[in-house]
Amino acid sequence: MSINKIGWRNVFLARRLLKTTPRLTTNKQFLTLNHQQYLKYSNNNNKHENKKMTDLKEFTEFFNEIAPLQLAESWDNVGLLVEPSPPHNVTNVMLVEDLTVPVISEAILKKIDLIYSYHPPIFRPLTSLTQSSVKEKIIIKAIENRVAIYSPHTAMDAARHGITDWLAGALGKWTQLGPIIESDKLKESDSAGTVGSGRRGRLCVPALLEEIVQRVKDYLKLKHITVAVGEGKTMGSLVSTGAVVCGSGAGVLKGLEGVDIFLTGEMSHHDVLDSVARGTSVILCSHGNSERGFLGQLKSDFEKRFGDTINVYLSEEDVEPLQIV
Repeated sequence: MSINKIGWRNVFLARRLLKTTPRLTTNKQFLTLNHQQYLKYSNNNNKHENKKMTDLKEFTEFFNEIAPLQLAESWDNVGLLVEPSPPHNVTNVMLVEDLTVPVISEAILKKIDLIYSYHPPIFRPLTSLTQSSVKEKIIIKAIENRVAIYSPHTAMDAARHGITDWLAGALGKWTQLGPIIESDKLKESDSAGTVGSGRRGRLCVPALLEEIVQRVKDYLKLKHITVAVGEGKTMGSLVSTGAVVCGSGAGVLKGLEGVDIFLTGEMSHHDVLDSVARGTSVILCSHGNSERGFLGQLKSDFEKRFGDTINVYLSEEDVEPLQIV
């Protein structure tokens, strides 16, 4: 590429990028820098110049408001996982389902200050930070580039108006909807009785199973999902009651009686068989697909709270790893 094509200003930006940004090859391990990305980076810089910076603490307080960390499961690792040395002001926030190598590379290119990662990139304890594992490399890149990382995970699953309530919308409108396993961790607040693991309830208007299946596909913007029809039922059977768990739902749904349909991301073969034998139909949409769409709603919540003081991005590299071909 000649200097005449990209201009001196973009040459300067390119040199900065080449010094600070990893490359992405065709296997998506590092970012490839091209003319389009130079211009994108340049435009992003102009977009960021007039933004008022917000301290990281304001974000963590807001995150805990919408998904109190005490709601998380005891085995989970939630909250602020990577904190750059203070002060750390935030202008650019990125929302992701999974923090992968392509995602952290994208974040660096876009000069992201804070990544809100639904799944915690640090789950099991790290005994070292070296280049020996993908997880360690991601965290090192975040530290080197002063990118804070926050993860809500099961706190957001259990929260009122959180990810599980969002997923329940895929089945339709509900006249009754509440937790499958109620949490008592917020007993003294007005959230009592409305937070906890999973959701179960009764639809406002019963619908045929085939209609429910189409609703889920439309809601999640998917061409294909997996369906197991309960014993004694058909695709023309009416669905009046349902239960929903995002991600891997078998642990919460197992043994649940009196429910026409389960909606979750994934279940084992034998858990599906057990549900079908009880007369409950099962819809599986894959783990990530049952959660990632919520980030769009979360983006709107962030923008309402912080207005035009921040830029909020949905990652372009955060995609469902499993594809139906």
